[in-house]
Amino acid sequence: NGNPLAFGEGSVRGRIKNVLNYKKPRVGIVVGSIIAVIFVGVGLLANPLSEEIGDRYGFSLTDQEVAHMLGYSSAYCFSTYEMDNGLYIIAFLADGKMENSDIGAVLFQFKDGEYHLISQTIHKGRALEQDRIVQGMLIAPSNKYYDVILSNNENLAEIKYTTGDKVVSEKVDGINPSMTVIKLPEILRDRTYTFYDAKGQQIDGYIPTETRMN
Repeated sequence: NGNPLAFGEGSVRGRIKNVLNYKKPRVGIVVGSIIAVIFVGVGLLANPLSEEIGDRYGFSLTDQEVAHMLGYSSAYCFSTYEMDNGLYIIAFLADGKMENSDIGAVLFQFKDGEYHLISQTIHKGRALEQDRIVQGMLIAPSNKYYDVILSNNENLAEIKYTTGDKVVSEKVDGINPSMTVIKLPEILRDRTYTFYDAKGQQIDGYIPTETRMN
């Protein structure tokens, strides 16, 4: 019994013959192929594919559509949080320029075949330039409240807060920027958040943001 043949080649003589018979493609064919590749590349640059959030959980608006609804020229949507009743919280960085880069979150509801902007929380300016940790609140229908922690700080690994007599800890994955959504009780109480890096060292300071209803 012989050994199995590799890559379907059964004849050494045949392989040598194929190599000897190889001919380089004509110069015209090579040049034509290069030109075709260049045209395809230019076409993609002129009409880039729409960027989508990494995992949209059924949310189908593009980044550009989100930007348009928020009044921005461009936006990068970096996280999605899906809830019941067609509700989605979308975290975004708006406008690519350092001085104009806002960071925020917006609550959408998909209803009657359309996305409706329900509420938003935005911190204005220079989010890309600084290690921002921003806290805001979103208000959903039926008076449901959500705190949203948005971070552009690559060191953030854990968020802690007190609810009643209990200290709650929320781990933050290594993705930066990040969004952490915390559902609030029906009776709102003051809540203070503290932030920690992977070594358990506290990160000082965060910026509360303004919540706006539409």
